Amino acid sequence: MVNRMVMSRRRVVYAGTDIISDTTIDETWDNLRSVRDMELERTDIWATTPDRWSDDEVATLLQYRQTLRDLPATYPDPNDAADNWPHRPEFLR
Repeated sequence: MVNRMVMSRRRVVYAGTDIISDTTIDETWDNLRSVRDMELERTDIWATTPDRWSDDEVATLLQYRQTLRDLPATYPDPNDAADNWPHRPEFLR
């Protein structure tokens, strides 16, 4: 479901190199919150050690985490929230 922490509703099934199924699923708030919470947990260590980052990187990290927390309040539908999942900052990859 998660590829480099980008929420994807697309499900592709392959048989070797041939695509045999390509569908878009409906997301649920429970699943979206679960994935979001995992990403917040993964980035906790970076948020608690700001001395290793530049001021700009700290600001970017904090904004990324806030955007994750705000997804349910920002989008009325879990599919919209999944389709607008924020990208993890490059320096955290």
